[in-house]
Amino acid sequence: MELKVLVDNKVGFGKYYLAEAGLSYYIEDRGAKILFDLGYSGLFVKNANLMNVNLNEITHVCFSHGHNDHTGGLYAWVREFEINLSQNRPQIIAHEGVFKRKIIQYPNEIDSGIGLDLEFVRTYFDIKLEKDPVFVTENLVFLGQIERTNDFENKNPIGKTYDTSGNFIDDYCLDDSALIYNSTEGVVVITGCSHSGICNIVQYALKIAKDYWNQTHISTIIGEFIF
Repeated sequence: MELKVLVDNKVGFGKYYLAEAGLSYYIEDRGAKILFDLGYSGLFVKNANLMNVNLNEITHVCFSHGHNDHTGGLYAWVREFEINLSQNRPQIIAHEGVFKRKIIQYPNEIDSGIGLDLEFVRTYFDIKLEKDPVFVTENLVFLGQIERTNDFENKNPIGKTYDTSGNFIDDYCLDDSALIYNSTEGVVVITGCSHSGICNIVQYALKIAKDYWNQTHISTIIGEFIF
């Protein structure tokens, strides 16, 4: 597996990459070319060009969760690569709640979700929305809905969302997920914001890795640990 950071909130010295309060990774594994999150805007497109990452060859998009600092770049990508995307139709893999409207409540309501209609997105992508784990490649798995098993993480809501009946409810970010990779040195966990709680994520990652690959060791964790 190869992983490149297309966007985060820092830039390295000597490079003309752009940064923002968002996240986007480029991953290659066994012929698959994957974007894990798309940042807040279209900056990932500019940085991908600087890194010689060909976005016309992307096969999969995995969303860690539905907040706009991780999904907001989707519209910019569609706008710039519309013809290619409609022809090649990369697959979006995400939790089934990723397209729900999300609101952060300050004095006024501020939308913090993906901001695009699911049917519009289907115009350009094949979409797989799942609570259960999904194999992206033989050694790379999207975890789906993370089990919340401890009593010290994910106790406070992150704004509001809507349930299946249209009721306005607290958002505990049930759509927050991660990727795991089966490496020769152990399991690599690739996470977005870790709203599920990094300990919950690691515990669930080990459970799935044991079932799928008989792996019992976490070797590396890549991502953010925002609770």
